[in-house]
Amino acid sequence: MKNLITFLLTTICGFCFYGCDSDALDQECIKGVVLYEIPCNNANGLAYLIKVERGGITDSIATTTLPSIYKVEGQEIFFFIREPKHELFCNTSIIPPKKEYDIYNVSNNACSNE
Repeated sequence: MKNLITFLLTTICGFCFYGCDSDALDQECIKGVVLYEIPCNNANGLAYLIKVERGGITDSIATTTLPSIYKVEGQEIFFFIREPKHELFCNTSIIPPKKEYDIYNVSNNACSNE
């Protein structure tokens, strides 16, 4: 019985450790609209500004992980966010965006949790 409990606890801890994306902020699918490219970049490339509405509040985020096929002004997208892997550098004439994220699982189809 003790071996079974040890095995189960080890398995559960393993799933939690390896199965979770530690950089993911939340698992909420976010709807946004691509606004435009901004003069900021990092190792991933140029940054894009995306307008998002969450909880009735409209805001914008910057990302350098927007896939090429979605780099179209006005494009509606759905995605998940996580902390950025690389620091964003901006042209000296622009104030860096306050909200920067890496986005992933980008699609133009609504996510299943909406």
